[in-house]
Amino acid sequence: MPVSAPGAAAGDAFGWSVAIGRFDADRCADLLVGAPYADVGGIRDAGAAYIVYGGTGRTDRITAREPQLDAHFGWSVAYGPDGGGVAAIGAPHEDDDGVHDAGATYLLPAGRRTALTRITQNGQGVPGNSEAGDMFGWSVALDRLTGDPAGVDLAVGTPHENEDGTGNQNGQGLLDTGALTVVFDPLNGRGSYSGVRRSSLSPHRTP
Repeated sequence: MPVSAPGAAAGDAFGWSVAIGRFDADRCADLLVGAPYADVGGIRDAGAAYIVYGGTGRTDRITAREPQLDAHFGWSVAYGPDGGGVAAIGAPHEDDDGVHDAGATYLLPAGRRTALTRITQNGQGVPGNSEAGDMFGWSVALDRLTGDPAGVDLAVGTPHENEDGTGNQNGQGLLDTGALTVVFDPLNGRGSYSGVRRSSLSPHRTP
């Protein structure tokens, strides 16, 4: 069955990233499709993602609350495990607090398309810090890493992170060492996070 984006335009790159999972409460699997070069409200290459609901074929277009030029929202996408009811969408070229291409990842709970949660390395309790060119959100994954059936954990790839061997990122670190950040149960509603970061040099954890 062919799938296309409503209002698709040349250069959107619809299908750049794809995930399959049960996002809503029915028994049909749903698609999540990234279009990271889609223009949003006249903002070039801000990016979008589309949820295509199995069974009905209905499509929802998801964009960042504050779309940015060349952010590439939808570069990576993931669904949580069955029953998790959450989607993750990476925007690795999004600026964070004025830091160019630091990157961001968004979480979307099922049934609440306006309730996007934005996570960056500058978030309270998220290991590391936003630095130019990190590209946090290049890859994303969701699962229950701690075994807690009530929570879904987020893993985020940051391939251009510079690591100094202590878990901090700074200009003295090794260029583009890269890192993987896990944020535990980020939709817990507490407003702060806990997580662990892994690189080829050393792990770093925040309580």
